Amino acid sequence: MVALLKRYLSPEQISAYLKAHHAVTLSHETIYRFIYANRHPHGALCQYLRHAGKIRRKRYGSGARAARIPNRTPIEARPPIVAQKGRIGDWECDTLVGGDRTSALVTVVERKSLFTLCAPVLQKTAEAVQQAIIRLLTPVAHQVQTLTFDNGSECMQHEKMAAALKAKTYFATP
Repeated sequence: MVALLKRYLSPEQISAYLKAHHAVTLSHETIYRFIYANRHPHGALCQYLRHAGKIRRKRYGSGARAARIPNRTPIEARPPIVAQKGRIGDWECDTLVGGDRTSALVTVVERKSLFTLCAPVLQKTAEAVQQAIIRLLTPVAHQVQTLTFDNGSECMQHEKMAAALKAKTYFATP
């Protein structure tokens, strides 16, 4: 295994090689753990990793993002008629990010009729998303009663949207 690592094979490639040629099943995570656990005695092993020994970390679930949105009202406080889709005027807002991670599309969907409006935004910022939602819903503002958002940071300006559209805002449970 060490010889393969010194040939600059990734732990994933080493795992596949051992399985194919030596009938040894060893996960790439086990190989990473071996390299990191033996850092001091075999300190040279980290240098053969493609990311030069920087310890990997998961980038999701690293904090309660929902708590960062000020004055958020949970979805449980929404009137029951919204969940029943019993009236027109209850909208769900979402932001879709393109594969290039730079372009985004703001969508607003009316829950009962499924009437959908969408607009591109140049940046997935709270200000840009707020302006797009207000611009989309202003022509039908008389039919906007509630807005439901996910917990993305682009929804930070929900209070401005609520004031501009005279609607109540709610957030999905994280």
